[in-house]
Amino acid sequence: MIKGLGIRLGLMASIGVDLGGAVDAHTHCYPDMSINEEMIKLSRMLGIEQLWVSYHPYSMS
Repeated sequence: MIKGLGIRLGLMASIGVDLGGAVDAHTHCYPDMSINEEMIKLSRMLGIEQLWVSYHPYSMS
């Protein structure tokens, strides 16, 4: 059970980092770049938002 939880948390953290990078690129480097809104909604539903904000301090909240 603990092993499965660790894998799940690891996946959530890696997804959060990817989303945070996309948001950083969107807001700071490429203003016209489109972001998959469904992925952002999903990250918020799963509570990942806090993870990627912690990795990317300039991300949208």
